[in-house]
Amino acid sequence: MMKISKIVLKIGGSILFPQVPFDVELFKKIIRDLSNFIIKAKEINDEAKIAIVIGGGKPAREYIKLAREIGLSTYIQDLIGIETSRLNALVILNSVKNHLKNIGYHELSEKISSGIPRSSLEAINLFEYKDIIFIGGFFPGQSTIGPAALTAEGINADIFLIATNVKGIYSSDPNKSPNAKKINRISPKELKDLLSKYENMPGTYKVMDLVAITVLERSKIPTIIFDGRDLGNAIKVLLSYLEGKFDEIEKIGTIIL
Repeated sequence: MMKISKIVLKIGGSILFPQVPFDVELFKKIIRDLSNFIIKAKEINDEAKIAIVIGGGKPAREYIKLAREIGLSTYIQDLIGIETSRLNALVILNSVKNHLKNIGYHELSEKISSGIPRSSLEAINLFEYKDIIFIGGFFPGQSTIGPAALTAEGINADIFLIATNVKGIYSSDPNKSPNAKKINRISPKELKDLLSKYENMPGTYKVMDLVAITVLERSKIPTIIFDGRDLGNAIKVLLSYLEGKFDEIEKIGTIIL
């Protein structure tokens, strides 16, 4: 089996926080699945570094909707989305730390950083002290996939995993078009062309932003967008990649190379 030392996992906010008020039982399952992913990655390589990037989800969309309706600028709407994703990351970070302690992984829990970085540089520096970090948004005008891609490039990640609420990349927005067709493999250049079809507004569906695409083009980091509605798929995708079973990945995701 191939060995990996640096992993970036980006989890869409629509998976983590799909509704308000929150579904506590769903959240508990997500924390268990995410903890299991960390445990498995560290079993594969105890020295592995893991960055987990958290999206804004329904809470961010609700705040952005409120901001829009009371006339706040798009820039402020973006800032609200960023801060909401950072709050989400803080909640999940501490939930995972507590869960790992509760199931007997005290040492692994201590390998998780306590703060949420505000830039890719801060994220990279955190890895000097901790093995596992959690990240929210960085800059206005980009989704949290941008910070995830920048962090992946900054640490020279071996793999970049993106958990979303669909089974990969489609020819058009699958949430709106019944004729959308799933794409099993795509290049960054082809993805950039596809991206131009999506609306670029705060809180809307975006398969990936231009910052992330540019980073993937120049860094050539193997990237997989997969169905994260069952976050247990993160382990399945990681193991399939390490074992070279790309056909298994294509059943639940899209490979970007």
